Amino acid sequence: MESLKDLLTASIARHKIATQVKAATVCSTWRQAAVEVLPKEVAGEAEVISFRNGTLKVAVPGPSFSQAVKIAEIPLLEEINKQLGKNIVERIVPRVA
Repeated sequence: MESLKDLLTASIARHKIATQVKAATVCSTWRQAAVEVLPKEVAGEAEVISFRNGTLKVAVPGPSFSQAVKIAEIPLLEEINKQLGKNIVERIVPRVA
């Protein structure tokens, strides 16, 4: 009998959605890491826009929020990649929305 992990991995490969699954996992992990690393008011307002080629783009409501994300980029990267179990996210780019 195959394990659930093996079945999911095979299904993801068969449907060619590995990139989308990885991006969704990164986005989910962002929320957890943001709550742990950023001040509450920043973590509550920062939302993921996209993840592509190692770059996580995050929407923030203003320049001060953007600066807070930039200042915390290294601890955020460390926490996200620690939770993911490998270095997937290389950069975080805040965008004022």
